[in-house]
Amino acid sequence: MSLGAGCGAASGTAAEPGAPGTGRIDSLVLQSAEGGHFDLADLRGKPTIIALFTTYNLYAQQVLVMLGNVWARRSTDGLEVVAISSEPEALELLRAYRESLALPFTVLRGDADVHEGRSPLGHLETVPLLLFVDRTGTIVARVARVDDEEALDAAAERLIGL
Repeated sequence: MSLGAGCGAASGTAAEPGAPGTGRIDSLVLQSAEGGHFDLADLRGKPTIIALFTTYNLYAQQVLVMLGNVWARRSTDGLEVVAISSEPEALELLRAYRESLALPFTVLRGDADVHEGRSPLGHLETVPLLLFVDRTGTIVARVARVDDEEALDAAAERLIGL
């Protein structure tokens, strides 16, 4: 299943079984912008888009805002969205970033393993990077570029199974 296909000017791949960052996300506990802890394993059973980003990347800001709009339309259908900063910046900066963009979903601070590509999310070939995760917790697609919110919404629909 190629969820990234048709995402406007998109480049991405369907995940190949066994490739790094394409397996199941059994557990990855990260700190939230609010200071608590969040385990990605808690998302099992829910179709999820994980957005990996950096706070200094303007394109990432555009993608996160698009994702916020998609989440607002699709959260009632069961879609979850989680954004993970690939930089271990101070929580105060991450909190301010989330608030300034009015992001309605969970924002997490990535740790050194996320930054170095040693986490279950795999190598971060670019940022922003969208990981489409199915209900089993398996990464089914990695999308490096999305410029079209309607196509992103359609990919979310396919992930949800609508």
